[in-house]
Amino acid sequence: MEEVFGEDGPLLYLIRETKSTTEPDGLRGTENLKIHCGERHFVGALGVNYRVITSADDLP
Repeated sequence: MEEVFGEDGPLLYLIRETKSTTEPDGLRGTENLKIHCGERHFVGALGVNYRVITSADDLP
C-alpha cells in the first residue's frame, strides 16, 4: 500500500486530456489518435479513470 498525504490507503489516479472540444469532428486527426491511444492505455491496460475535458472547470 502506498502512503497518501500521510495516511495509508489506496491511490486514486485521474487522467484528463484537455482539448478545445470533446467532439471528435472538431479535433485534428492526431488529437483523436492521442485520445484513442490514451483511452486504450489508461483505461484498457491500467484500469485508470480517463476522460477528455475542455477546461479545469470540468474536473471533479
